[in-house]
Amino acid sequence: MSLPLVSAIGLGALHGVRHVFEPDHLATVSAIATDGRGTRTAMYLGAIWGVGHLVALLTMCGAAMAAGAAIPAAVMVVVDLAIGGVLVALGANAIRAPRAAGARAFGGTRRSLCVGLLHGLAGSGALTALVIAELPGMAARVAFVVLFGAASILGMAALSGAIGAPLARTARRPRVAKALRVAAGASAIAVGITVVAGVVGGAP
Repeated sequence: MSLPLVSAIGLGALHGVRHVFEPDHLATVSAIATDGRGTRTAMYLGAIWGVGHLVALLTMCGAAMAAGAAIPAAVMVVVDLAIGGVLVALGANAIRAPRAAGARAFGGTRRSLCVGLLHGLAGSGALTALVIAELPGMAARVAFVVLFGAASILGMAALSGAIGAPLARTARRPRVAKALRVAAGASAIAVGITVVAGVVGGAP
C-alpha cells in the first residue's frame, strides 16, 4: 500500500471524527437523540445520519473529483440555508411533546437520513477542495472520503448514544426529561439561526 494511500486513510478517519464535533453537528445530534428511547435507539439514529452524510459526500465529491472542478458556491449557499432551516425545525420538534413510539421510530429514521444527506452536501464543497489540493491520485482521494464518512458514522452513533443515555434515565421524571428536550431544542434553533445569519450576512 502506497504512502499517500495510507496517509489518506489515516487523515480521513481523523477528520471524520473531528467533523462530528462541529457546532451544527452537536446541535443536530442533541436534537436527534431526544427522538429515541435510550442509548440503542439514539445510536441507531446517529448512525443513520452518518449513512446519509456518507452517501451525499460520495455522490458530490465523486462527481466533483471526476470533473476536476469545485462545487459551485451558489449550490453551497442554498444547502447551508437549508441546513439552518432544518436545525430550527429539529429544535422545534425536540421541544414538542414526544409522539407515539411507532411514529417516532419511523419519523426519526427518515429525519435522520435526510438531515445526514443535507450535512453531507454542505460539507462536500470544502472537503472536495481539501482532497483535490492535498492528495495525489484518485485512489487516495476516494479512500479519504470513504474513511471520512465511515468515521463520521461511528462518531455520530457514539455521540448520539452518549446523549441518549441520560435522556433514557430521565424517562420516569417528566419534568427533567422535558427540560433536557427544551435545552437540546433551543441549542439546535440557536445554531440554525446562526447558520442562516452567517450565510445571509456573507452574501454579496
